[in-house]
Amino acid sequence: MFFVSGRYLCLVVLVLALAPFGARADTMSFGFEGTISPPTDDFVVQFLFTIDADSSSVLIETLSNGGGTFDPAAAPYGSQTVDAGGFQTLLSLFDLAGNLISTSTACGVSGGDACMGGPNTALDPLGAGTYRLALTEYGNYPNTNSLTDGFNWDGTGNQPGGPFPDGYVGNLTGNYALEILSVDDATTTPEPGGFWLFGGGMAAITLGFFRRKRPGIPGSQAGAI
Repeated sequence: MFFVSGRYLCLVVLVLALAPFGARADTMSFGFEGTISPPTDDFVVQFLFTIDADSSSVLIETLSNGGGTFDPAAAPYGSQTVDAGGFQTLLSLFDLAGNLISTSTACGVSGGDACMGGPNTALDPLGAGTYRLALTEYGNYPNTNSLTDGFNWDGTGNQPGGPFPDGYVGNLTGNYALEILSVDDATTTPEPGGFWLFGGGMAAITLGFFRRKRPGIPGSQAGAI
């Protein structure tokens, strides 16, 4: 049996009350930028990210349709400004086996960006593990709840009025900016000579990205996953 004085018990209760569920101080955040080139509407760009413990703090969002600023912690683009005018985005989150977990909610100043988690849209607490994230143009949804079944624009090239049509302002650009916040590792999914895309949109992507892990974690060398 042990005893805790009233003063220290109150301190413990206060600390627990102020700590957000699932929040961790040792996570990191990552920024990605890219351009779909040659432009085509049926592209799919994939990312992987890992969390080492269960978390309700993961936030994923694009910034490139309405413009904005990368989170200060989103290496290597922290606090950099993102120009508006990129295509309208959709995010689809899968577990490592390719089972669909969720698709994004429209957000941002234009309503043409995509968000998952954080204050914009509830994302159920994620269990520790590795997840697949697919970035597509808005409207290009997964065909089923399995990633292996592809997306509904696969092999179609450009949509009417495409590439990157917008009924209000005409055609948008193929630029995108994405940030994945409060995770332990994040990277694009590579393939020899480029990146893993689906369907007819096997376009080369000019992509800027950054990947890092805490020292001492196996696989932290560049290119490992």
